[in-house]
Formats: sequence, structure tokens, C-alpha cells
Amino acid sequence: MLHRFSLNDSSSLQVSAKQIRFARHYRDNKWLFSKHIKGGLWLASENNDGSFTQPKELLNSDEFSTRYNWTVQQDTIYYAKNHPDRVEIKSYNLVSQSSDLLLSLPSADLETYGVFTFDSANQWLIYTQRKGNHYDIAKIVLPKH
Repeated sequence: MLHRFSLNDSSSLQVSAKQIRFARHYRDNKWLFSKHIKGGLWLASENNDGSFTQPKELLNSDEFSTRYNWTVQQDTIYYAKNHPDRVEIKSYNLVSQSSDLLLSLPSADLETYGVFTFDSANQWLIYTQRKGNHYDIAKIVLPKH
């Protein structure tokens, strides 16, 4: 379930009873999230009372199986797609509804519980990479859009 906590008055509100694993604010009253069990990438709008509308699936769980390794920047979602032998780092444009492959890594290299961060000033996607028992922070430089 997704809850919101106000820093102004310490009030808490349940905004969704759905099994949401990880959420990101998209724009205005729109939210993107991954689900706990069902997977996939979902979009919902926030109503005036703070509750969510019925979520719309944007990417199914075959394409979007990650729960944490994703972020949104403007109209583009950056995410990891897991395969048995590799992990692909991909982008999905919310306007054109098209995806692009950015990078492919050996499957053991990407930290399962890592989180993507986007640095818009430098056009970097920052992610946690695993090497044996060590963890490194890595970045990729993205083409200007």
C-alpha cells in the first residue's frame, strides 16, 4: 500500500490500497509505480481527495520486471530489463510509447535492489553495479534529447 506523510502537519494518508512496491511522481497529479507481485509499470492519477484513479498498465511484467531499478526524467522512463544471461538498461518514452536499448550488462552485474538516478545537467544515468562482493556506483552518458 502507498501512504503519504505530510511534513507540514504530520498527517498520514493512504493513497492506494494496491500492492505498490516503488513509486515515482511523474508530473502534475500523475504517478508511476511498480507493483509488488504482479510486476509491470503502472500509471495512476491522484484525485482531489488524495486517492488514486484506477491504474493503467504501461509496460507488462515481461518487459518491466524490475521493482527498484528505474526512474523517470521528463517523459522518459529508464529501467532495467532482466534476462537469464544479461540485464538490459532501456528507455521508454511515455509520449511516443517506444523503447530503446541503451546498454547490456552481464546478469550478475546490476544490483537487484539498486535504484536508478538521473542527472539531467550531465545526461547521466547513475546505477549500482555489483562486482563479486563489492559494489560500485557507475554511470552512463546518455545522448541529448
